[in-house]
Amino acid sequence: MHPYALIPWQLDRLVAEMDHLLDRTGPAVGTQPVPSLWADDDAVQVTLPVPGLTQDQIQVQITGSTLTITAERPAPESANLRQERSGFRSVRALQLPVAVDADQAKAHLTNGILVLHLPRAAAAKRRTIAVSAN
Repeated sequence: MHPYALIPWQLDRLVAEMDHLLDRTGPAVGTQPVPSLWADDDAVQVTLPVPGLTQDQIQVQITGSTLTITAERPAPESANLRQERSGFRSVRALQLPVAVDADQAKAHLTNGILVLHLPRAAAAKRRTIAVSAN
């Protein structure tokens, strides 16, 4: 076996372990929403659970091939004797598998689930090319 053959696997494992470590040391365990992402021939769909948040507390940005979702709930300002619900801020950045048309992107918040519909860019759509004979 070549001495460098395992480097890509080891780097992938290192990145996964760092992601896991950083997720555990975030603002609080369990506050990091987990997105689902899938693509078809026309668009990329992303869903993200954001229970208890309103549309004003969520920001979605697309920069190049990176989708960034920021969710923030401020801490209650009342002077309670006991407060178990605190504020938080969560930022998720995802690399999109294909180029998307950010101008046509749509986001819906329904029952605590954020759903993003990101149409593929024209250059990223599959095309059939006819083959002609001489």
